[in-house]
Amino acid sequence: MLKFDPDEFTISVFLYSIRIATRVGHYQTYVPSINYLLKHHSKLSASNLSEIINIFALHLAHFSNNNEDAIEIVHKYANDDIKLHRVLKAWRTLDYFTWFNLYHSESDLLYHRMMQFGENRMINHSLKCIQKSYFQLPKDYVDSVFHIDFETLKTKFACDWALKEQTVVIRSRT
Repeated sequence: MLKFDPDEFTISVFLYSIRIATRVGHYQTYVPSINYLLKHHSKLSASNLSEIINIFALHLAHFSNNNEDAIEIVHKYANDDIKLHRVLKAWRTLDYFTWFNLYHSESDLLYHRMMQFGENRMINHSLKCIQKSYFQLPKDYVDSVFHIDFETLKTKFACDWALKEQTVVIRSRT
């Protein structure tokens, strides 16, 4: 990394790099850039610091599955983003219903992209929970939870559930 303190131009270049790399999911670019800016966090505006903390915390939780460091970084830099806390809590506690609602209603592209790293894990977890808890569910409910077409859910996630009319049969009663 650079050995000098960043000026305004350097900060703007790093922020631009983080924003672009985040959108395309290139963590090899945005993680070192965030770490560099965090070393010089006193030179960042409150909104820029909040933005990179949010990205980094979501990355740590969803990509690295490192919930402890995600929470630590949020508390260290006194981030008061309630939305971020809700996402991290839902992720940490494996509250798939809340997490899916937050993920699918997210309008901020950077948040959405970071959460996307955890989508498959959360789908697999929710499939296991539902498999253990229910014999059948209305197809509308299953669609509303996953926001994925039922056939895609079956093929992509090796789900052996069956569809009978508008009911998803999860387990047969014998």
